[in-house]
Amino acid sequence: MVVPHVNVRASIRALKQAARDFDADDAMMALPEGIILHWFDASENVSPERVQLALAERESDISGALPDPFRFLSAERVSHRWCLRLNRVIDSDVLLNSLRAFASSAKLELCDAPPLYSAEALDCIALGSASEVSLSTPISFKKYELVIYLAELPETPLSGFHFSAIARAHHKTRRGSAGRTLRSD
Repeated sequence: MVVPHVNVRASIRALKQAARDFDADDAMMALPEGIILHWFDASENVSPERVQLALAERESDISGALPDPFRFLSAERVSHRWCLRLNRVIDSDVLLNSLRAFASSAKLELCDAPPLYSAEALDCIALGSASEVSLSTPISFKKYELVIYLAELPETPLSGFHFSAIARAHHKTRRGSAGRTLRSD
């Protein structure tokens, strides 16, 4: 997932609470506030250390396929949920290639989304299905981290959802601009 800086997460969390349907949105509400880039499958003996090293090595490749900055101008209805939709399309081929390289290094496999999570959640931030949501101001961010979560999904209803971070890498933003020079006087 792409997880934005703390103040942006708080804004997204408030929107999720406003759009939450307590009877139908458990699966989406359990997700951390961020953008799902993909789902991976891990063997029983997944090594968090290997995943962390692979994520640190591949952060710039993955981030290079993502928009800079991320900008959400409005919430829209996608299927039966309200979502924050990016104002730019992510180049899915470039992103998928960088995620494949990461998965290979981390000894993970790319997989389809679990049935509780719809495929449309991959390019937006799902909010909820209850009431209409509107943004008073656009949400944008440059500061984020890539986080790999271990998802423990229930086999039976009402048994809970749990996500725990097993690896994270801060997106390295460039400071200044290429056209700036230092004065010597």
